[in-house]
Amino acid sequence: MKTTTGKLHVSGRTGRQSVVTGAHDYDDWDRDYFCVSGFFGSYGPDLFAAAPDLYNDLENLLEACKKFGITGGNIDSAYTALAKARGENQ
Repeated sequence: MKTTTGKLHVSGRTGRQSVVTGAHDYDDWDRDYFCVSGFFGSYGPDLFAAAPDLYNDLENLLEACKKFGITGGNIDSAYTALAKARGENQ
């Protein structure tokens, strides 16, 4: 399942401040628009920009693990991380 429609980009790097914005389709502005700016701490803005791709790739990887019966350990942690990303562990 693809959860994002466009890539996130890092721009406006001035000192320790950055801007992360998303490519969007004007027909689906409310769904696609994304913009965050400020200090990103030790995580850095690139991690935020990569998050949608990481989410989609992890979701696909876990589907393959399920298909081949791979379970336990880090696989369980990955399912927990996806649930957290969807807001299910609140």
